[in-house]
Amino acid sequence: MSVFDAYKGIHSGETAILVGTGPSIKEFDVSTFAGAMLIGSNEAVYLPYKMDYYFIGDAGTTSRGYLSDPESYSNYEPVRRKFVRIKTSGSYAAMPSGIRHALYYKTNMPTYGGAEPVLNLDLSKGPNDAGSISFEMLQFALWCGFSRIILVGQDCSYAQGSFKTAEVGDATSRWGEVIFASWGRVAKFVREFCPEVEVISYRPVRLDMFPEVKPGESA
Repeated sequence: MSVFDAYKGIHSGETAILVGTGPSIKEFDVSTFAGAMLIGSNEAVYLPYKMDYYFIGDAGTTSRGYLSDPESYSNYEPVRRKFVRIKTSGSYAAMPSGIRHALYYKTNMPTYGGAEPVLNLDLSKGPNDAGSISFEMLQFALWCGFSRIILVGQDCSYAQGSFKTAEVGDATSRWGEVIFASWGRVAKFVREFCPEVEVISYRPVRLDMFPEVKPGESA
């Protein structure tokens, strides 16, 4: 049995906000989309509002992520549920067992059609590892039945680090290019396999492959 089984379709017709940790998240007014569910990850533990669902799958480093502040990450309790990824290949940056309030899950290696990563729309078999925890959040949102998914703080750029940690190196900056390319492939997948779901960006920095909703506009 998958830890995700109980969540199938439970938010049918509702709105989800996928919260990234890019610097633009500081400009997000959570009251803009009253009633929407917040799905966040990583440094979202430091935001001034709680996530409904929270994902983490990489222990990070002593300067950023779980290893920099284990107590804050372990003690964090979202409104509904915390999910922790079990690393299935290698041991680098693997999350420890026994994190409080958490359900643990495994990912699958994605199937590729040409250069396209395939998300897993059946989370009874676990999400596919498409290259970023944000994509696991997206697969969860689709599984839950959300009909509108708003992307915030998904900057696809590490030029200024995250909203919490400004220090970045060349390797981290290059990772932003990888994530940006992956979002393009994921956007194509969603348009093809989930045409009934509206995915939009709020104050996008680079995430230009989805329609944009501007501040003051209704989503």
